[in-house]
Amino acid sequence: MNLEGMKGQPSNWNERYESKLTGITLPDGAKFYSTPSHGYLQIDTSKLPAKLSGYDYWEGPHSVLLEEDCSCTMWLAENGLIPMEPYIQRMINETQRELVV
Repeated sequence: MNLEGMKGQPSNWNERYESKLTGITLPDGAKFYSTPSHGYLQIDTSKLPAKLSGYDYWEGPHSVLLEEDCSCTMWLAENGLIPMEPYIQRMINETQRELVV
């Protein structure tokens, strides 16, 4: 995977606002943001590991945005913040991702 192609931020990022995920307490280094069109989990990779897929954004040196439908869900399950459901395990098995440190 080429991280160069994922640099930057999603459209409408300037209209984001921090949101809470119902029933989930995020660890230090993770924040969830909503934009008018989508949600993203922002990870400080100097504090927490994260794997990027082709749907995510790499903001630069220690910040990534995991999109809510796939990568965010996988990250939450892999970190024990939500149950590892069979559909999430399938996503993990079928989605190409690259660890960012």
